[in-house]
Amino acid sequence: MALYGEQVRAARALLRWTRRELADRAAEFAPISPETIKKWEETDGPISALTHKADAVTRVFVEAGVELLNSDRPGARLATKKAT
Repeated sequence: MALYGEQVRAARALLRWTRRELADRAAEFAPISPETIKKWEETDGPISALTHKADAVTRVFVEAGVELLNSDRPGARLATKKAT
């Protein structure tokens, strides 16, 4: 699955995280800088990134409860919680 700039912007906004917070959380899986995140967010369409870095950011978003959308209009939304 490709990671899109639109998804990074939307997911970070939904979580109300700074670029530094996202970078710090993703660092558990791969080193990434806030400057790299800024570059990705400025991209419309698929980002140019090393796979392990994009995977780290994707994993952090999913673990935080964000669903990344990859239809004709990539974006993000908060995942719905399952009824218990």
